[in-house]
Amino acid sequence: MSHCFHEDATSLAYSRQTPFSKRLVSLSKKIDKIIAKSHKTSRYGALLLLDIDDFKTLNHTKGHALGNEVLHQIYQRLSHTVSPLHVNYLQGDEYAITLCTTSSCYDHAKEGMKALAYMILKALQEPFVMAHHSIRLTASMGIVLFLAHEYSHEKMVQYADSALYEAKKSGRNTLHFFSPLLQQKLEEEAVMLERLHHAIHQQQMSLHYQKQWALNPLTQDVHEIGAEALIRWIDPVHGMITPDKFIPLAEKSGSIIPLGEWILKEAFTQLKSWQDDPQKRHWQLSINISIKQFERDDFISMVQELLQSFQCDATKIRFELTESLLINDLKSSLRKIYALTKLGISLSIDDFGTGYSSLAYLKRLPIHELKIDKSFIRDLASDHADVILVQTILGIGKRFGLDVVAEGVETEEQYQRLRDMGCRYFQGYLFSKPTPPSLL
Repeated sequence: MSHCFHEDATSLAYSRQTPFSKRLVSLSKKIDKIIAKSHKTSRYGALLLLDIDDFKTLNHTKGHALGNEVLHQIYQRLSHTVSPLHVNYLQGDEYAITLCTTSSCYDHAKEGMKALAYMILKALQEPFVMAHHSIRLTASMGIVLFLAHEYSHEKMVQYADSALYEAKKSGRNTLHFFSPLLQQKLEEEAVMLERLHHAIHQQQMSLHYQKQWALNPLTQDVHEIGAEALIRWIDPVHGMITPDKFIPLAEKSGSIIPLGEWILKEAFTQLKSWQDDPQKRHWQLSINISIKQFERDDFISMVQELLQSFQCDATKIRFELTESLLINDLKSSLRKIYALTKLGISLSIDDFGTGYSSLAYLKRLPIHELKIDKSFIRDLASDHADVILVQTILGIGKRFGLDVVAEGVETEEQYQRLRDMGCRYFQGYLFSKPTPPSLL
């Protein structure tokens, strides 16, 4: 890679005190220079956005002072790898790198940039040694290549950020290039997001409920003990849209916040109506809580206000949280979870075994239930590894005094295997499908 411009390196010194707006101006000027160089030479320019994986965990476990020092060392390491003239600290744990390639051929430029990018990722994997700590980190990177004025600054950053998001989704510690296919995906997402906003405001969402069942050890019969609220989007043109098609987009865009509040209101309304039903008055209602929703400062106060408004029995409510949500900020999670249990709400760890699965937080958090992810149930009859995992989770639940629910039970053979292992709680199509409340 060639140096595309020269300026006093001291003006690019890492500084977290510099306002973010000024850092963006600095990045914009660098992009301008890369664009001018690309226009003059007909060679590709590149913008790389880099994000440190799970840096929030380091801050929460080692402290912000050490975290800040690590960020400074990351800047120095990046500067040593590609020269400080090309490195911009943005915010949090995010950095931008602007470069010129040596090729006017896209494929050659991409190969050269890929080699350099992997060199950067490898450099960041070396331990950061400071204050008697040896810290190992990984990073994810999104890259956009461009010729001259091919993209506006805004689009360029947007495309690199989207590529970074794809790298994160791919398992982190990797890189992803922006491509026309990714651009098409972005455009489709933009259309879907507009439709999603419309759907939320036009009340095109509905909650379906999938029953949960318990095994009676004396009679060996199963009986209904509750249900999980599952959102469905009823689009007037495209019909029913399942959550896997729009929840990730809602999370990414922030639409999950109003949507999550709507889900709570609908679920609380339903629970309130069950209080007058002789069959359902003892049912427990499980509700999924998103990471962004849980992390909001006003989450607990919102739940309190809704409970007071709907006057439903909080002891019949169970919030389902993911392992990653709990680990992201254990101190904050502890505070909020204790506040929820004080209100009477019980808590479940959804998809247990697919995330961190650290037994340490089970000891510290007042969790009431583990849900075995359906991916472990699917091949239970043929995959011995899944058998071991399910047995382990059931054993953990027993030792910690937790209920363990097997999700995604679809066949009689799966049910018999689970029952023989000592599982007592079930959810899946074998017993009942998600249905509108009127059909429960």
